[in-house]
Amino acid sequence: MLSKLPLELQQEISNHLPQSDCYHLIQTSKQNYKIHKPRLYRSIIITTKRQYYHKELRSFDDVRTTESQGQFKSSLIRTGYGLKAFFRSLMKGNDISIGKGSEVQNENSHFVEYLEVGDELPGIEIDAAMMLSSMACCLNNLKGLKMNYSSCFFKVEDSFLSKLPRLSKLKSLDCESLKLKLSQEGFLVNDSLKELKLSRSGRGNVSHGLNLGVLSKLSVLELNGAKSIEYPLTYMKQEISYNLKNDDTDIEFKVMDYFQEILTPESSSLELKSLKLSGFSIDSKEVDKLIQHINFNRLKKLELIEMKEAITEPIPQHDTQLQHIHDSLLSRLQSHVPNLSYLALDLNNNYKDYVPNFLLAINDLKVVYLNLRWNKIKERSSQDVSPEKVFANYMHSLVKHSNLQCLLIDCVNETKFELIDLNCDVILSNLGHFSQLKTLKLNLKVVDLIRFVQFVKIKLGKLKFLELCLTEFNCRKTLIEQHVINFQIIKKKSQQNSSVTGTKSGIESSVTTIMPAPQGCTIVSDDDYRQDSELCMSDLELRSLNLFKILKSFQINTNIEYLKIFNMIVELKDLEIRGKGLEYWFNEQLKGYGCTF
Repeated sequence: MLSKLPLELQQEISNHLPQSDCYHLIQTSKQNYKIHKPRLYRSIIITTKRQYYHKELRSFDDVRTTESQGQFKSSLIRTGYGLKAFFRSLMKGNDISIGKGSEVQNENSHFVEYLEVGDELPGIEIDAAMMLSSMACCLNNLKGLKMNYSSCFFKVEDSFLSKLPRLSKLKSLDCESLKLKLSQEGFLVNDSLKELKLSRSGRGNVSHGLNLGVLSKLSVLELNGAKSIEYPLTYMKQEISYNLKNDDTDIEFKVMDYFQEILTPESSSLELKSLKLSGFSIDSKEVDKLIQHINFNRLKKLELIEMKEAITEPIPQHDTQLQHIHDSLLSRLQSHVPNLSYLALDLNNNYKDYVPNFLLAINDLKVVYLNLRWNKIKERSSQDVSPEKVFANYMHSLVKHSNLQCLLIDCVNETKFELIDLNCDVILSNLGHFSQLKTLKLNLKVVDLIRFVQFVKIKLGKLKFLELCLTEFNCRKTLIEQHVINFQIIKKKSQQNSSVTGTKSGIESSVTTIMPAPQGCTIVSDDDYRQDSELCMSDLELRSLNLFKILKSFQINTNIEYLKIFNMIVELKDLEIRGKGLEYWFNEQLKGYGCTF
């Protein structure tokens, strides 16, 4: 039946098939082998990352998206045996003795258009590193490369790029720790590159000889002061993880360390659609240089994560001479970014908050992430301002963006290492303007859950993903002493026994236990569940918290598909608490579910 379809349709079908299904398909006939084999080689991911068998990951783990190639399925290589088999299939018929592929290239190697290498190599590292370095010479059609692997013993990063036979075809490059010193070998002297992501690792100068001004087609740029920093914040069992690395903490990275050498006054302005800067310090002069070399008016996506304002002393309110020092980042950018659709801000600014004015300067935002930081310095420099007032100002400024689809707000007191209590009235009065909201993350009190559920039922009918950080379950002294709820679900009976005896399934047939929590909180199991499904205040008392009724209330009254609460992810359709491995997937859904730019 499949063979009777037009060739283009057959190829499109194989492009959406999982790796195993496509492999079995090419075994059925010579015709299918010829048509569908390119799908197996087109995109390769080499990784040792643990594989989780969640249904949500079936169309997530092996899917990649680049600016030039769009979205596509990939083949995963997880073992040393698989890497050797892939290596042999590429190198058969190639002459690698001189570091170049032969003129008669292996057909399989020509199929490879995208290659991603994870943090670690499968199998024996030295063998895998040698194979990876050797196979570069025959990848003459490579269009996208993501190289996360880095080793002080095996310099795979530099040698791999230096051996690529046709750098001019490379359109997407993502190197976490590459020392770019290859300009003398013709690296990036063409204007075909559309997507560039670089990270700074160690003390090496990553920008040596690299000129972004010649990359006229560049539309996606990501520069990281260290490792790429993920957001929103993740609340772990023992700590609040800021996703930071501790390597070379004595070095203060500046964003213009990249631009001072790679851009000159004669260079053309970069026409970017997406820009991410993370892990840098920046001052007003550097912002002016950024504006000079990047056309922010065309920008659709802007991410400023872990950016530190380069100010060392508090600025007196009456001292106008020092005001220009403080007007460093957002105040200078706000007139240049009216067309943003996606905005992520995590700024380390202890003195004056320009975020509300910045939000008002943008016409129509679809996705917003904000990290509201609070500490002792802010308390001293802003005596009349509280984190609750800052949050209220943020929400009032967001009201104009009625088409907002994704809203993520982290609110952490960095001095006390605890979540900040937010006024529920402020939350509800402002969220009512966002009827198109599909994903949401914010802090909430347990006692406000009843009001919040009813509000979502009436106002947020399109909400699909929700993360609630309940402030009562928060560290009271230090991160080490906090007790984050950890639910362990123990099935009473198997599904087969459940169907025979008529017992409930999912969470209803589970016994729920927890680790120690504030005030000795315990969870009421389904044995104590009353037939009345209406959530009431007695169910929200910390000493008798009814988890089942909380989740049941969200299931009955809202259209939410996935809820993250008490540091666990719940699929509300079946009231199923999901296991490990979905955290990254869930965060990615929060940041852009159903959004296109």
